[in-house]
Amino acid sequence: MRLTLLRHAEVSVRYQGCYNGWIDIDIEKREPIGMFEDITFDAIYSSDLKRCKQTLALLSFPRYQIDQRLREIRFKPEFEGKSFECIDPPQEALYDMSSWYDYICDEKFALFRERVRAFLSSMQGEEVLICAHGGTIRMILSLLQERDFYTLFEQNIRCLEYVQLETNKI
Repeated sequence: MRLTLLRHAEVSVRYQGCYNGWIDIDIEKREPIGMFEDITFDAIYSSDLKRCKQTLALLSFPRYQIDQRLREIRFKPEFEGKSFECIDPPQEALYDMSSWYDYICDEKFALFRERVRAFLSSMQGEEVLICAHGGTIRMILSLLQERDFYTLFEQNIRCLEYVQLETNKI
């Protein structure tokens, strides 16, 4: 299976640089995007949040399967939609990714991992496109490449960037 993992387009300026987990916000870009014109996908999957669905519309993909399991991690309500600068974490969270995760997220790490794993085990196709969020893409890479999720934070996947990989693990 060839898998293309696409991060959605940039969100509106007000939410750039913020923790945008399950908050349903629009993207900034409005012009069509000329990517993937030479690739035919057997299956296209998207998070159910607007920023992913709007990105696929700009790519001229009118048909795709929506799956809530592709959502970003759920942040605690007090951090959702807030800028990085607004958060004053305890000292231990500044130096340990696991502590940071526990401090900022409302969804348990094991549940996030299982949610994404369940999606992966249910998808079908040989040439597959997934439009999702940065954290979700990192989790997919962690699961398929047997890499530590926390070290993948160093691999920043920007908006409208994608990763392609061949895998037989699904």
